[in-house]
Amino acid sequence: MYEKKSSVKIDAFPALQSMMNPKMPRVKALPDGRFLLISNDEKQFNFSFFDKTKPEGSFSVDYSYGRLVSVTPFNGDLWLEFHYVTAPYEEEYVIVRANHSHTDVVASFPRESYSHDLPYHHLFINEGYLFLHLIKHNRLHHYRIVNEAEEIDVMEGGKWYLCGSYPVCAVGHTLELYDPSLNICNTIEYDYEIDELLYANSENPGFIAATFTDLPQEHTALFVYHKDSQTTHMAYIEHAVAGMGVSAGRVWLNPYGFHIQQDLGGCMVFDRFAWPLYIHMRTKGAGNLIGAYPPPFHRSEGIYQVADGMTLVAESNRILVLDYNCRAVQEISLAHPDCFAVSNDGGNMAVLDIDRSKYGQEEMFTHTSTLTLYQWNGNTGGGKVIEMVNFQR
Repeated sequence: MYEKKSSVKIDAFPALQSMMNPKMPRVKALPDGRFLLISNDEKQFNFSFFDKTKPEGSFSVDYSYGRLVSVTPFNGDLWLEFHYVTAPYEEEYVIVRANHSHTDVVASFPRESYSHDLPYHHLFINEGYLFLHLIKHNRLHHYRIVNEAEEIDVMEGGKWYLCGSYPVCAVGHTLELYDPSLNICNTIEYDYEIDELLYANSENPGFIAATFTDLPQEHTALFVYHKDSQTTHMAYIEHAVAGMGVSAGRVWLNPYGFHIQQDLGGCMVFDRFAWPLYIHMRTKGAGNLIGAYPPPFHRSEGIYQVADGMTLVAESNRILVLDYNCRAVQEISLAHPDCFAVSNDGGNMAVLDIDRSKYGQEEMFTHTSTLTLYQWNGNTGGGKVIEMVNFQR
Protein backbone atom coordinates (compact mmCIF):
# COMPACT_ATOMS: atom_id res chain seq x y z
CA MET A 1 0.00 0.00 0.00
CA TYR A 2 0.99 3.66 -0.12
CA GLU A 3 2.99 5.05 2.78
CA LYS A 4 3.30 8.78 3.45
CA LYS A 5 6.93 9.84 3.06
CA SER A 6 6.99 13.64 3.24
CA SER A 7 4.91 16.79 3.02
CA VAL A 8 5.74 20.19 1.54
CA LYS A 9 3.72 23.17 2.79
CA ILE A 10 2.71 25.71 0.13
CA ASP A 11 1.79 29.07 1.64
CA ALA A 12 0.20 30.53 -1.50
CA PHE A 13 -1.34 28.38 -4.23
CA PRO A 14 -3.46 30.44 -6.65
CA ALA A 15 -6.07 28.57 -8.68
CA LEU A 16 -8.12 30.15 -11.50
CA GLN A 17 -10.11 27.41 -13.21
CA SER A 18 -11.33 29.45 -16.20
CA MET A 19 -7.86 29.39 -17.80
CA MET A 20 -7.41 25.62 -17.40
CA ASN A 21 -8.98 22.79 -19.34
CA PRO A 22 -11.65 21.11 -17.13
CA LYS A 23 -9.71 17.81 -17.16
CA MET A 24 -6.30 19.44 -16.76
CA PRO A 25 -4.60 18.06 -13.60
CA ARG A 26 -2.85 20.37 -11.17
CA VAL A 27 -0.26 17.67 -10.34
CA LYS A 28 1.76 15.67 -12.87
CA ALA A 29 4.35 12.92 -12.43
CA LEU A 30 7.53 13.52 -14.45
CA PRO A 31 9.73 10.78 -16.01
CA ASP A 32 12.71 11.69 -13.79
CA GLY A 33 10.75 10.93 -10.60
CA ARG A 34 9.86 14.51 -9.71
CA PHE A 35 6.37 15.97 -9.59
CA LEU A 36 5.10 19.08 -11.36
CA LEU A 37 2.61 21.39 -9.66
CA ILE A 38 0.58 23.81 -11.83
CA SER A 39 -1.02 26.93 -10.35
CA ASN A 40 -2.30 30.09 -12.01
CA ASP A 41 -3.44 33.57 -11.00
CA GLU A 42 -4.96 36.48 -12.96
CA LYS A 43 -1.83 36.89 -15.12
CA GLN A 44 0.10 33.66 -15.62
CA PHE A 45 0.60 29.93 -15.17
CA ASN A 46 3.19 28.83 -12.60
CA PHE A 47 5.04 25.53 -13.03
CA SER A 48 6.77 24.34 -9.85
CA PHE A 49 8.94 21.22 -9.50
CA PHE A 50 9.20 19.01 -6.41
CA ASP A 51 11.42 16.08 -5.59
CA LYS A 52 10.76 13.68 -2.71
CA THR A 53 11.55 16.19 0.01
CA LYS A 54 11.63 19.79 -1.24
CA PRO A 55 10.84 22.27 -4.05
CA GLU A 56 13.26 22.38 -6.98
CA GLY A 57 12.55 25.63 -8.78
CA SER A 58 9.75 27.06 -10.88
CA PHE A 59 8.98 29.25 -13.88
CA SER A 60 5.98 31.09 -15.30
CA VAL A 61 4.21 31.48 -18.65
CA ASP A 62 1.74 34.31 -19.27
CA TYR A 63 -1.77 34.04 -20.70
CA SER A 64 -0.91 35.33 -24.17
CA TYR A 65 -1.08 31.80 -25.64
CA GLY A 66 -4.60 31.01 -24.43
CA ARG A 67 -6.18 28.36 -22.21
CA LEU A 68 -3.90 25.53 -21.06
CA VAL A 69 -5.14 22.10 -22.19
CA SER A 70 -2.15 19.75 -21.77
CA VAL A 71 1.47 19.46 -20.56
CA THR A 72 3.95 16.95 -22.02
CA PRO A 73 7.45 16.64 -20.48
CA PHE A 74 10.09 15.78 -23.09
CA ASN A 75 13.87 16.25 -23.33
CA GLY A 76 14.03 18.47 -20.26
CA ASP A 77 11.35 20.88 -21.46
CA LEU A 78 7.62 21.22 -20.89
CA TRP A 79 5.66 21.16 -24.13
CA LEU A 80 2.51 23.14 -23.42
CA GLU A 81 -0.67 22.98 -25.50
CA PHE A 82 -3.11 25.90 -25.57
CA HIS A 83 -6.43 26.82 -27.13
CA TYR A 84 -6.62 30.50 -28.04
CA VAL A 85 -10.16 31.67 -28.85
CA THR A 86 -10.14 34.06 -31.82
CA ALA A 87 -13.91 34.37 -32.44
CA PRO A 88 -17.10 32.53 -31.46
CA TYR A 89 -16.56 28.84 -32.35
CA GLU A 90 -13.08 29.67 -33.70
CA GLU A 91 -9.77 28.92 -31.99
CA GLU A 92 -6.05 28.49 -32.53
CA TYR A 93 -4.22 25.43 -31.30
CA VAL A 94 -0.78 26.52 -30.03
CA ILE A 95 2.22 24.42 -28.95
CA VAL A 96 4.79 26.12 -26.72
CA ARG A 97 8.15 24.75 -25.49
CA ALA A 98 9.07 26.18 -22.10
CA ASN A 99 11.63 25.82 -19.33
CA HIS A 100 13.41 28.07 -16.82
CA SER A 101 15.30 30.01 -19.50
CA HIS A 102 13.02 30.34 -22.52
CA THR A 103 9.45 30.16 -23.83
CA ASP A 104 9.11 29.51 -27.57
CA VAL A 105 6.08 29.06 -29.80
CA VAL A 106 6.76 25.91 -31.81
CA ALA A 107 3.57 25.66 -33.87
CA SER A 108 0.14 27.26 -34.25
CA PHE A 109 -2.84 25.91 -36.19
CA PRO A 110 -6.38 27.21 -36.71
CA ARG A 111 -8.99 24.65 -35.79
CA GLU A 112 -10.38 23.08 -38.98
CA SER A 113 -12.12 20.02 -37.51
CA TYR A 114 -15.86 20.32 -36.90
CA SER A 115 -17.16 16.86 -37.86
CA HIS A 116 -17.37 15.96 -34.15
CA ASP A 117 -16.71 17.50 -30.73
CA LEU A 118 -14.08 14.96 -29.71
CA PRO A 119 -10.35 15.86 -29.47
CA TYR A 120 -8.87 16.90 -32.82
CA HIS A 121 -5.18 16.89 -31.85
CA HIS A 122 -2.79 14.65 -29.92
CA LEU A 123 0.85 15.33 -29.04
CA PHE A 124 2.83 12.20 -28.19
CA ILE A 125 6.31 10.68 -27.85
CA ASN A 126 7.25 7.79 -30.15
CA GLU A 127 10.69 6.18 -30.56
CA GLY A 128 12.48 9.11 -28.95
CA TYR A 129 10.78 11.85 -30.99
CA LEU A 130 7.82 14.14 -30.45
CA PHE A 131 4.93 13.83 -32.92
CA LEU A 132 1.55 15.43 -33.49
CA HIS A 133 -1.63 14.06 -35.03
CA LEU A 134 -3.98 16.83 -36.15
CA ILE A 135 -7.41 16.43 -37.78
CA LYS A 136 -8.35 18.99 -40.45
CA HIS A 137 -11.72 18.44 -42.13
CA ASN A 138 -11.57 14.87 -43.51
CA ARG A 139 -7.76 14.63 -43.35
CA LEU A 140 -5.32 13.51 -40.70
CA HIS A 141 -2.00 15.38 -40.65
CA HIS A 142 1.10 13.80 -39.11
CA TYR A 143 3.88 16.13 -37.85
CA ARG A 144 7.27 15.67 -36.25
CA ILE A 145 7.98 18.38 -33.69
CA VAL A 146 11.55 19.64 -33.24
CA ASN A 147 12.10 23.39 -33.40
CA GLU A 148 8.94 23.65 -35.50
CA ALA A 149 6.20 21.39 -36.83
CA GLU A 150 7.41 19.41 -39.86
CA GLU A 151 4.60 17.70 -41.76
CA ILE A 152 5.61 14.19 -42.82
CA ASP A 153 2.32 12.58 -43.87
CA VAL A 154 -1.33 13.28 -44.67
CA MET A 155 -4.18 10.74 -44.74
CA GLU A 156 -7.31 11.56 -46.74
CA GLY A 157 -10.93 10.45 -46.62
CA GLY A 158 -13.37 9.19 -44.03
CA LYS A 159 -14.11 10.60 -40.60
CA TRP A 160 -11.14 10.68 -38.22
CA TYR A 161 -10.97 10.06 -34.47
CA LEU A 162 -8.01 9.87 -32.10
CA CYS A 163 -7.42 7.03 -29.62
CA GLY A 164 -4.33 8.75 -28.27
CA SER A 165 -1.52 8.14 -30.76
CA TYR A 166 -3.62 5.52 -32.62
CA PRO A 167 -5.96 7.21 -35.13
CA VAL A 168 -9.23 5.62 -36.21
CA CYS A 169 -10.93 6.36 -39.54
CA ALA A 170 -14.61 5.60 -40.12
CA VAL A 171 -15.21 4.71 -43.77
CA GLY A 172 -18.71 3.50 -44.55
CA HIS A 173 -19.44 0.58 -42.21
CA THR A 174 -15.77 0.00 -41.39
CA LEU A 175 -13.35 1.38 -38.83
CA GLU A 176 -9.69 1.48 -39.85
CA LEU A 177 -7.12 1.51 -37.05
CA TYR A 178 -3.66 3.05 -37.67
CA ASP A 179 -0.51 2.95 -35.56
CA PRO A 180 1.40 6.11 -34.45
CA SER A 181 3.35 6.12 -37.75
CA LEU A 182 0.09 5.88 -39.75
CA ASN A 183 0.58 2.28 -40.86
CA ILE A 184 -2.77 0.51 -41.00
CA CYS A 185 -3.11 -2.07 -38.22
CA ASN A 186 -6.51 -3.64 -38.71
CA THR A 187 -10.10 -3.02 -39.78
CA ILE A 188 -13.34 -3.85 -38.00
CA GLU A 189 -17.01 -3.68 -38.96
CA TYR A 190 -18.88 -0.92 -37.16
CA ASP A 191 -22.30 0.38 -38.23
CA TYR A 192 -22.78 3.12 -35.65
CA GLU A 193 -21.76 6.73 -35.08
CA ILE A 194 -19.10 7.64 -32.49
CA ASP A 195 -20.41 10.31 -30.12
CA GLU A 196 -18.18 9.41 -27.18
CA LEU A 197 -14.72 7.80 -27.27
CA LEU A 198 -12.48 6.75 -24.40
CA TYR A 199 -9.16 4.91 -24.62
CA ALA A 200 -6.39 3.47 -22.46
CA ASN A 201 -2.99 2.02 -23.25
CA SER A 202 -1.17 -0.99 -21.75
CA GLU A 203 2.60 -1.37 -22.04
CA ASN A 204 3.02 -4.92 -20.72
CA PRO A 205 1.22 -6.75 -22.21
CA GLY A 206 1.04 -4.34 -25.13
CA PHE A 207 -2.50 -3.49 -26.19
CA ILE A 208 -4.82 -0.52 -26.50
CA ALA A 209 -8.46 -0.48 -25.45
CA ALA A 210 -11.15 1.93 -26.58
CA THR A 211 -14.89 2.36 -26.17
CA PHE A 212 -17.07 3.75 -28.96
CA THR A 213 -20.54 4.99 -27.95
CA ASP A 214 -23.47 5.91 -30.19
CA LEU A 215 -25.77 7.89 -27.89
CA PRO A 216 -28.98 7.99 -30.00
CA GLN A 217 -28.74 4.25 -30.69
CA GLU A 218 -27.76 3.53 -27.06
CA HIS A 219 -24.90 1.33 -28.20
CA THR A 220 -21.33 0.96 -26.86
CA ALA A 221 -18.55 -1.25 -28.19
CA LEU A 222 -15.37 -2.18 -26.33
CA PHE A 223 -12.48 -2.57 -28.76
CA VAL A 224 -9.13 -4.17 -27.82
CA TYR A 225 -6.14 -4.24 -30.18
CA HIS A 226 -3.02 -6.35 -29.46
CA LYS A 227 0.11 -4.66 -30.75
CA ASP A 228 2.29 -7.76 -31.14
CA SER A 229 -0.20 -9.99 -32.99
CA GLN A 230 -2.18 -7.14 -34.62
CA THR A 231 -5.42 -8.88 -33.61
CA THR A 232 -8.61 -7.21 -32.44
CA HIS A 233 -11.30 -8.25 -29.98
CA MET A 234 -14.74 -6.72 -29.47
CA ALA A 235 -17.44 -6.74 -26.80
CA TYR A 236 -20.80 -4.97 -26.89
CA ILE A 237 -22.04 -3.22 -23.77
CA GLU A 238 -25.56 -2.07 -22.95
CA HIS A 239 -24.36 1.05 -21.15
CA ALA A 240 -22.43 4.21 -21.84
CA VAL A 241 -19.00 4.55 -20.20
CA ALA A 242 -18.00 7.36 -17.83
CA GLY A 243 -14.37 6.32 -17.42
CA MET A 244 -11.91 3.60 -18.26
CA GLY A 245 -8.40 2.41 -17.48
CA VAL A 246 -6.04 -0.53 -17.96
CA SER A 247 -4.54 -2.31 -14.97
CA ALA A 248 -2.90 -5.71 -14.45
CA GLY A 249 -3.60 -6.69 -18.05
CA ARG A 250 -7.31 -6.02 -17.67
CA VAL A 251 -9.68 -3.31 -18.90
CA TRP A 252 -11.70 -1.46 -16.27
CA LEU A 253 -14.88 0.41 -17.23
CA ASN A 254 -17.08 2.68 -15.14
CA PRO A 255 -20.58 2.48 -16.73
CA TYR A 256 -23.38 4.99 -16.58
CA GLY A 257 -26.94 4.83 -17.90
CA PHE A 258 -28.04 6.28 -21.20
CA HIS A 259 -30.89 7.95 -19.27
CA ILE A 260 -29.87 10.36 -16.53
CA GLN A 261 -32.50 9.14 -14.09
CA GLN A 262 -30.73 5.78 -13.95
CA ASP A 263 -27.53 7.21 -12.43
CA LEU A 264 -25.89 3.83 -12.99
CA GLY A 265 -22.38 3.27 -11.62
CA GLY A 266 -19.92 0.62 -10.52
CA CYS A 267 -17.32 -1.31 -12.47
CA MET A 268 -17.05 -3.73 -15.36
CA VAL A 269 -13.74 -5.57 -15.73
CA PHE A 270 -12.73 -7.34 -18.96
CA ASP A 271 -9.64 -9.33 -19.83
CA ARG A 272 -7.39 -8.35 -22.73
CA PHE A 273 -9.53 -10.41 -25.10
CA ALA A 274 -12.68 -8.41 -24.21
CA TRP A 275 -14.19 -11.22 -22.12
CA PRO A 276 -16.07 -10.03 -19.02
CA LEU A 277 -14.46 -11.05 -15.73
CA TYR A 278 -16.20 -8.96 -13.08
CA ILE A 279 -19.35 -6.85 -13.41
CA HIS A 280 -20.78 -5.08 -10.41
CA MET A 281 -23.14 -2.16 -10.97
CA ARG A 282 -25.89 -0.32 -9.17
CA THR A 283 -28.01 2.80 -9.38
CA LYS A 284 -27.08 5.41 -6.82
CA GLY A 285 -30.44 5.28 -5.06
CA ALA A 286 -31.40 2.63 -2.57
CA GLY A 287 -31.86 -0.86 -3.95
CA ASN A 288 -31.52 -1.91 -7.60
CA LEU A 289 -28.27 -3.71 -6.90
CA ILE A 290 -26.64 -5.97 -9.49
CA GLY A 291 -24.57 -8.24 -7.28
CA ALA A 292 -24.76 -9.37 -3.67
CA TYR A 293 -23.03 -6.32 -2.17
CA PRO A 294 -22.34 -2.72 -3.24
CA PRO A 295 -19.55 -2.20 -5.79
CA PRO A 296 -16.35 -0.62 -4.44
CA PHE A 297 -17.12 2.72 -6.12
CA HIS A 298 -19.98 4.37 -7.96
CA ARG A 299 -18.45 7.02 -10.23
CA SER A 300 -14.73 7.09 -10.98
CA GLU A 301 -12.74 10.17 -11.98
CA GLY A 302 -9.75 8.11 -13.13
CA ILE A 303 -8.55 4.50 -13.15
CA TYR A 304 -4.80 3.81 -12.99
CA GLN A 305 -2.43 0.87 -12.73
CA VAL A 306 -0.19 0.82 -9.68
CA ALA A 307 2.32 -1.71 -8.31
CA ASP A 308 1.84 -5.40 -7.46
CA GLY A 309 -1.19 -5.86 -9.70
CA MET A 310 -3.21 -3.27 -7.78
CA THR A 311 -5.59 -0.73 -9.29
CA LEU A 312 -6.06 2.88 -8.17
CA VAL A 313 -9.46 4.50 -8.58
CA ALA A 314 -9.96 8.22 -7.99
CA GLU A 315 -13.38 9.38 -6.89
CA SER A 316 -14.53 12.95 -6.30
CA ASN A 317 -13.28 12.99 -2.70
CA ARG A 318 -11.04 9.96 -2.18
CA ILE A 319 -8.53 7.55 -3.69
CA LEU A 320 -9.16 3.81 -3.46
CA VAL A 321 -6.52 1.12 -3.95
CA LEU A 322 -8.17 -2.11 -5.09
CA ASP A 323 -6.66 -5.60 -5.19
CA TYR A 324 -7.08 -8.12 -8.02
CA ASN A 325 -10.50 -9.13 -6.64
CA CYS A 326 -11.75 -5.50 -6.67
CA ARG A 327 -11.53 -5.32 -2.87
CA ALA A 328 -10.53 -1.93 -1.43
CA VAL A 329 -7.35 -2.30 0.64
CA GLN A 330 -6.56 1.40 1.16
CA GLU A 331 -8.40 4.74 1.15
CA ILE A 332 -6.79 8.21 0.95
CA SER A 333 -8.70 11.49 1.23
CA LEU A 334 -8.67 13.70 -1.87
CA ALA A 335 -9.78 17.31 -2.22
CA HIS A 336 -10.43 17.07 -5.97
CA PRO A 337 -9.67 14.51 -8.73
CA ASP A 338 -7.34 17.02 -10.42
CA CYS A 339 -5.16 17.28 -7.31
CA PHE A 340 -3.08 14.12 -7.43
CA ALA A 341 -0.73 12.21 -9.72
CA VAL A 342 0.78 8.73 -9.72
CA SER A 343 4.02 7.73 -11.46
CA ASN A 344 3.93 5.42 -14.47
CA ASP A 345 5.22 2.45 -12.47
CA GLY A 346 2.82 3.18 -9.62
CA GLY A 347 5.66 3.43 -7.11
CA ASN A 348 5.15 7.08 -6.15
CA MET A 349 2.16 9.36 -5.74
CA ALA A 350 1.64 13.04 -4.89
CA VAL A 351 -1.57 14.47 -3.43
CA LEU A 352 -2.32 18.20 -3.20
CA ASP A 353 -4.32 18.93 -0.03
CA ILE A 354 -6.33 22.05 -0.78
CA ASP A 355 -9.52 23.80 0.36
CA ARG A 356 -12.20 21.66 -1.27
CA SER A 357 -14.98 24.19 -0.66
CA LYS A 358 -13.25 26.86 -2.76
CA TYR A 359 -11.28 24.85 -5.31
CA GLY A 360 -12.89 24.63 -8.76
CA GLN A 361 -14.56 28.05 -8.70
CA GLU A 362 -14.38 30.47 -11.61
CA GLU A 363 -12.91 33.17 -9.36
CA MET A 364 -9.28 33.09 -8.35
CA PHE A 365 -8.55 31.79 -4.83
CA THR A 366 -5.19 31.71 -3.12
CA HIS A 367 -5.01 28.60 -0.97
CA THR A 368 -2.74 27.47 1.82
CA SER A 369 -2.07 23.88 0.80
CA THR A 370 0.23 20.91 1.28
CA LEU A 371 1.80 18.59 -1.29
CA THR A 372 1.99 15.14 0.29
CA LEU A 373 4.28 12.54 -1.28
CA TYR A 374 3.59 8.81 -0.98
CA GLN A 375 5.67 5.74 -1.81
CA TRP A 376 4.48 2.18 -2.45
CA ASN A 377 5.73 -0.16 0.27
CA GLY A 378 4.45 -3.44 -1.21
CA ASN A 379 2.61 -4.41 1.96
CA THR A 380 -0.93 -5.50 1.11
CA GLY A 381 -1.58 -7.58 4.20
CA GLY A 382 -1.58 -10.85 2.26
CA GLY A 383 -0.48 -12.55 -0.92
CA LYS A 384 -0.10 -10.77 -4.23
CA VAL A 385 -1.88 -11.71 -7.44
CA ILE A 386 -0.17 -9.92 -10.30
CA GLU A 387 -2.07 -11.53 -13.14
CA MET A 388 -4.12 -14.65 -13.78
CA VAL A 389 -3.72 -16.56 -17.04
CA ASN A 390 -5.76 -19.48 -18.27
CA PHE A 391 -3.81 -22.46 -19.60
CA GLN A 392 -5.15 -25.27 -21.74
CA ARG A 393 -3.38 -28.58 -22.36
